[in-house]
Amino acid sequence: KWCRIKAENEMARCCGVADFEQGRGEDCQITRMSGTAQPTECSASCQHSAMATLCAASFGKPCSVDRKLFQSVDFKVSETFCVPEACDNSNDRESLMNWYATLYAGRLSGWHARWDDATLNCPSAGIAATLYIFGAIVLALVALGVMWILFVSPKERGRMLKSQEEMQAESLAEADAQAMGDLRGTAQMSGDRMAQSGMSRSR
Repeated sequence: KWCRIKAENEMARCCGVADFEQGRGEDCQITRMSGTAQPTECSASCQHSAMATLCAASFGKPCSVDRKLFQSVDFKVSETFCVPEACDNSNDRESLMNWYATLYAGRLSGWHARWDDATLNCPSAGIAATLYIFGAIVLALVALGVMWILFVSPKERGRMLKSQEEMQAESLAEADAQAMGDLRGTAQMSGDRMAQSGMSRSR
């Protein structure tokens, strides 16, 4: 119903005389909403995102069909069309609209009935693959940028960053200085004890 409302409103906008119920229109592809006649495209988009998602998940490939609703009116509507997985090849897609028009000729009526002037448009597998590759490259670049920020320290002006060898050498020098200090402290304590012992004996 929502597509019927969109199509009927668009036909009333772009046709001078529009009778959607009877499939009759005059002076189409001209809009007069601004007060003057101006050329305009006469079409409506009825893409159904929920149907496209269901089709991709369970049945096949979501495509779109551009079809002329009425034979005597230059007015088209773009609708979501689910191509079954078994028919998703170039030969079957070319004949799918003719098969659909023949099969449902006696089952559809009104603005749903006409499928003789319909064009099936499906997304190219090559384009989809290109988009996936481009998205993967973008994600990889973002990940590399985040890793650079997290693991590479920024340079600071006026400050010299020390290498691993320099840090190890400083650690060894500090350890040697600490050991020498400990030895000197031990020697001094031993000398003090010996001096105290000698004084005790002289008494």
